[in-house]
Amino acid sequence: MSVNALNTAVSGLQTNQFRLDTTANNLANVNTDGFQSRTVQSSDRNYIGGIGTGTQVASANTDTRPGPVAPAADGGANVVGMGAGAGGNGGRAPAGTVEMSNTDLTREMTNLNATRVAYGVNAVMGRTADEMTRTILDVKA
Repeated sequence: MSVNALNTAVSGLQTNQFRLDTTANNLANVNTDGFQSRTVQSSDRNYIGGIGTGTQVASANTDTRPGPVAPAADGGANVVGMGAGAGGNGGRAPAGTVEMSNTDLTREMTNLNATRVAYGVNAVMGRTADEMTRTILDVKA
């Protein structure tokens, strides 16, 4: 039983680490023109006898919503091969402009806080499973 609990805690830590890495990447690229943020969806892992065995990353999707548009620093004169009217954004913004990152700082900071809490819960669950295992081993010894 405590081994299953430890596996469940580890799967939660791994899923939340991936979520944290994705959020960090989104935040690091908030000022990168044309950057499209990613979102992570998680799901339950297998069930054994009606009891869940943890969580896993179900998908990591690119957010295709366009970012805000701003005037290009050079008026778009030096943009090469990006499609009709695009300042480095695949043709989604008028000539002489550039599409900025679509990263939403409010959403990313909310995700960061939720991930921090979930990571902490899984760490506590792992420590508890470890203590349970030690107690069982001490009783049997």
